[in-house]
Amino acid sequence: MRRLIVVAMGLSLFMGSARAAEPYLYELIKQPAYRTSLAALLRPLGERDGYLVEVLKEKGNYLAFPSRQVTVDGQPYRLVTACEPRMDCTESGSAFLFTPAGDRAWALVYRTGMPETYLGAPSDGQKLVLDGALR
Repeated sequence: MRRLIVVAMGLSLFMGSARAAEPYLYELIKQPAYRTSLAALLRPLGERDGYLVEVLKEKGNYLAFPSRQVTVDGQPYRLVTACEPRMDCTESGSAFLFTPAGDRAWALVYRTGMPETYLGAPSDGQKLVLDGALR
C-alpha cells in the first residue's frame, strides 16, 4: 500500500511539473498571432541572419529555450530566447518579447562584432528585459 501511495505521489508531482512547463518559440508560433507578429518583426532583416529565418519554422534549425512570463512597466509579456546553432549563445542570440496574446513583438538581435539591433522600437523598460535575457 505504501509503495502505491509513493508512486501515486510521484506521478502527481511529475504531472504537475509537466503542466507548469512554459512553451518554446516553436510552440508559440503555431498560434497565428505569434507567427504573424514575429514574421513582421523579422521582415526588415531579410536573409541577413540565416537562423532568424529558421525561427519562423516549427522545426527550424536554431537553439530554443523555454519562454517565461515577465512584467515590464506593470504589463505582462512573454520572453523567449533563441540562438544560432553550433555557436555559444553569448556570441549570437536573440531575445523576443511578446504581448500575452502574441499580437505585438519586440526583439534584440546580437552577434559578436556587430552592433546590437533592436526590432519593433522597444521602450526603455522592454530594452532592459531584452538585454537581460541575453547576458
